Amino acid sequence: MKTAVVLFLLSLLGFAAGKAQTPVFDPIRLAEDTDVAQVLWNISLAYHPQGSSGAGFDEFGQYYTFVRFISHWQSAVSVSLSFNSRHKLGMAVGRSMTSSYERRLFAYSESVQESKASAFSYSSYYEHRIAPSSGFDPRLRFSCRFPSAIGVAVSVSRIADPVVLTGMFGLVHQHARPVNWVDISLGAGLVANSRMTLEASSGLTIPVEDAGLPSSSVGLCARYSFEAGGNTEVAVRITLHMQGQSSWIAPALSIRGRTP
Repeated sequence: MKTAVVLFLLSLLGFAAGKAQTPVFDPIRLAEDTDVAQVLWNISLAYHPQGSSGAGFDEFGQYYTFVRFISHWQSAVSVSLSFNSRHKLGMAVGRSMTSSYERRLFAYSESVQESKASAFSYSSYYEHRIAPSSGFDPRLRFSCRFPSAIGVAVSVSRIADPVVLTGMFGLVHQHARPVNWVDISLGAGLVANSRMTLEASSGLTIPVEDAGLPSSSVGLCARYSFEAGGNTEVAVRITLHMQGQSSWIAPALSIRGRTP
């Protein structure tokens, strides 16, 4: 069964709603590796709804209470090339679209504030399997998100058939303050049968120095392969993100495959 295992996708969901402290590298995917060169592709769509309420003063000094809703969509296309069982190169292009709606309630009136924004992101990485024959399969990944950040991460995995345990430790350096962050992720995957894989993940991102809001996440994912041992599969993931006093649930849908 081990040769059929699609190892655990480790993640904070690399698509957190535009937070500066989100890890800038794509999640380290520990997938079945072969000595044959192959191309792996992934298409994903994530939705991050978030709301808040509070009070403030406008530019005229008028007091108001507000309710704010932020709708954030993020899509991405990624491709990676495995030269052999040791070396892998990858790149990703993503687009985010954010809409913000705020209703302000004054003493004798109310108003609605609305804004929209969109942005593109580009990232690439190189991954090296340090010791493929090791029972922990250690890997080293260097990544870059253009134009603002670079990262390095080390991951390990352990197969206890049919369960896969994974862990990752990464460092991120970005232009915006805080500039240095630590990312820690843990996860477990269960191969339910030849087509279904169930996964659970958790992650923590904290600033190394300077003031910054740590973020954490827990997620559940179900993957389904269209055919036993096939090259194409679809995944549905639900992630709970927490940052400061805010928390929100983010569903995501992706389809991925490989071309020998």
